Amino acid sequence: NSIAAASNATAKATADQINGIKASTGVTATARTEVRLSGFSAAGSYSLTLQGDNVGAANAKTVSFTLTSATGTDRLSAAVSAINDQAAKTGINATLSTDGTQIILTNATGNDIVVGDTAIQNAADVTIQGLNAAGATSGTARTLGTNTTAEMVNTGGYIVLDSEKSF
Repeated sequence: NSIAAASNATAKATADQINGIKASTGVTATARTEVRLSGFSAAGSYSLTLQGDNVGAANAKTVSFTLTSATGTDRLSAAVSAINDQAAKTGINATLSTDGTQIILTNATGNDIVVGDTAIQNAADVTIQGLNAAGATSGTARTLGTNTTAEMVNTGGYIVLDSEKSF
């Protein structure tokens, strides 16, 4: 048994294909996408666009927030709240990293996470880095610069395979 996953398929789409032949393989797949946002080195206003379950630039949701401090363990709380306010529309949930200096975005179904900036200049750069199933970095970090050029960074997810038998 085999599947033919497209090179640009989301982790969710590939996991769905694998799960579609579970009866003959005994293998199940779980997809998830995790992204770390860092930077935010200045207090001020930020506007980001998010796509997850809401695929396509036309469906992107803009989240805007103001950071009142460039340091401190809870300085990113406004960003986390703004992102989570759109979670029902994007499928993207935000949490603070353990040390409170970064934001972890999660799409629990494995759809790609697309983070963009807008033509409105952010107070500081925002760096996007994909994470693997172990929480380690995956791929190349990309930075949305402090400028008025709207850009987007697309990060794919990962798949965890499981079986009642060894493989």
